[in-house]
Amino acid sequence: MSDQRHPGGRPSKYDPAYCDEIVEVCSQGHSITGFAGKIGVDRDTITEWAKVHPEFSLALRRAKAAATYGIETDANGIRKRGGGPGAATMAIFQLKNFASDEYIDKAEVKNTGDPANPIVHKIVREIVDPTNPDS
Repeated sequence: MSDQRHPGGRPSKYDPAYCDEIVEVCSQGHSITGFAGKIGVDRDTITEWAKVHPEFSLALRRAKAAATYGIETDANGIRKRGGGPGAATMAIFQLKNFASDEYIDKAEVKNTGDPANPIVHKIVREIVDPTNPDS
């Protein structure tokens, strides 16, 4: 455990071992907030540690990637075998939040006619995976 002082004078709870631990915890399907709860800090503390400790910032990015891999693996299993009530919805929700660069919820609205009184012809909501043009 580090004896570094927080700017307020209190010792930091940061431990370099958290770099490996956060990746492991997130690879098991837990969130970064879940990791924070596991070690007894709040989510804002995780963010602050990432700002102060470059190695932890890298570990945080690795943890998000590990979580995304796990979620994608689960989602592929749901796609192939099914997953029970709500499983697909949960996977979609997790992917949109953990991997928002790859999985976005895109809303497209096209209207025609008088701008003062538009008529909506089409609303499309879809999950887009830029690595898979057929998604």
